[in-house]
Amino acid sequence: ALLADYNVYPVSIADAPPYDRNTERLVQAEPALVDGKWVRRWTVVSFTAQELAQRRAAAISAVKQEAGRRILAIAPDYKQRNMLARSVELLRIGEANLTQEQRDEVLAIELIWETIQMIRAKSDLIEAMDPIPPDYTDDKYWT
Repeated sequence: ALLADYNVYPVSIADAPPYDRNTERLVQAEPALVDGKWVRRWTVVSFTAQELAQRRAAAISAVKQEAGRRILAIAPDYKQRNMLARSVELLRIGEANLTQEQRDEVLAIELIWETIQMIRAKSDLIEAMDPIPPDYTDDKYWT
């Protein structure tokens, strides 16, 4: 009663209605008197075309960052530069003139490069998904 004298009333928050997180968001509506009690309800609002485009661009950027993280875990920048420089050296020697040790080196470099290409291809596949899954970092998308 004392709170009511100051126009202060308890407000409960209604359960959120179902909505599509990919295309909609929840917005709290003004409290309403329902069956003698104040309740804060929810309104489902569709994303605008611009918001959808921004969300998609952000998701694609996040997937690219994940691909970059995975690539750097296999071959950090310094290792990539060293492999490139070594590949040039081995090319100058010529494939027919390589020792077995050098051939093994070429195969190791090629294996790393194939793995990087696979990660890039998986990234392209994930980026093309609509919607991009929220768990895109899960290994199931990358192997």
